[in-house]
Amino acid sequence: MNRELSADDEASLARLLARAKETEGGEVENTSAYEFDRKFLFRVLVLGNAQLAQLAGCRGPNTQTNAACSGTTQAIGMAQDMLISGRAKRVVVVAGDNAR
Repeated sequence: MNRELSADDEASLARLLARAKETEGGEVENTSAYEFDRKFLFRVLVLGNAQLAQLAGCRGPNTQTNAACSGTTQAIGMAQDMLISGRAKRVVVVAGDNAR
């Protein structure tokens, strides 16, 4: 599938490629057609929460959950438990579900 990117998508892709080049320390090929790298998925699923916390400067407990279509509900429940039990003073929840 080869689609043309919108101007916003082109800008986002350029920023992403620049950031990847910074972190990897090498040259990243700029392609107009996006190809999904399956290795990226495994890096994000396992370490995405830790990388986001580090980038945002968050400290304290840090977790990731994968609950299919109820991931957001589970994340909010875990956040509430952390707040009520006193394990955290503030909680950042980043979640997304696709209910069809």
